[in-house]
Amino acid sequence: MPYKNFNKIPLRKLKHKGQTFLWKRAHEHLKDFEISACSEKLVLFLEGFKNSPIYIIFKEDDNQKLNLDKKKWVVGHTESGVIWLFDETKTEKLVKTFDLNSPKTIVKLIDYYLENGWNPSSTKTKMFDKEALLKLEQFKIFR
Repeated sequence: MPYKNFNKIPLRKLKHKGQTFLWKRAHEHLKDFEISACSEKLVLFLEGFKNSPIYIIFKEDDNQKLNLDKKKWVVGHTESGVIWLFDETKTEKLVKTFDLNSPKTIVKLIDYYLENGWNPSSTKTKMFDKEALLKLEQFKIFR
């Protein structure tokens, strides 16, 4: 199945704490990678402030920086938007999942980034987190 152009994916609306946020996600294959080209890209906007989005990138290659021993985060299938933690030492290898299509996940991400420097209503610049996989445990959003 061909990948959708990120710019052509429609934005989704989410009401949170009296504000409306817009967001979308896509699976993308990176051109510059060491082990895996797989990544999930998420963009969040505060409605009315399209010039100050946050781009959140989950790259499978970042597993190398996590020192998880026999565990590994697998960065989704093209259409799923789910990141899985596998543990090669267990019979049930799927340990937990992180679903980028779930509004509950998006709310947790909004709260995390607002608490950690993203201020979409007062800045006019884009913010990027290109190593979001390294923060998965901090987000505390698992099934």
